Amino acid sequence: MSGEPETWIRFEGLRELDAAFAEILAASLVEVRSAVSEAALLVQAAAQRHASGRPGPNVITGTLRRSIRIQWSWRGEGGQFVDRTAQAFVGPTTVYGRIQELGGDAGRNHAAHIPPRPYLGPAVVESRDDVRAIFRRHMTTALTRGHG
Repeated sequence: MSGEPETWIRFEGLRELDAAFAEILAASLVEVRSAVSEAALLVQAAAQRHASGRPGPNVITGTLRRSIRIQWSWRGEGGQFVDRTAQAFVGPTTVYGRIQELGGDAGRNHAAHIPPRPYLGPAVVESRDDVRAIFRRHMTTALTRGHG
């Protein structure tokens, strides 16, 4: 429509804004990986404590406790997280780790009943608030480092 005034809006600083977001993203990826590592170590330590006697399994050889490991999964190439996934799995490598945690029938013809002696579940519950605090701290660091 002719005769109506034209309105123009000029945006400035978009390149700087884009660069700031890229810095925050890069810092976040580093901090997420650090948070996952720290949280996994915390849960592993708690599980090992719980696998050291009642209410968890009794310790005879300490094999179950020593078998509680962390399996890391960083998806990405060249240090970059392509799909931005960082995972850690905490659990035992012994074949009897599951039956100790959950209980069940074992032995020849499943003749022996083993009651549940949880050690991993209680470790996760015990660590929950600390894990949240770890992630909160690392993400705050990412936002302040990426922003400044």
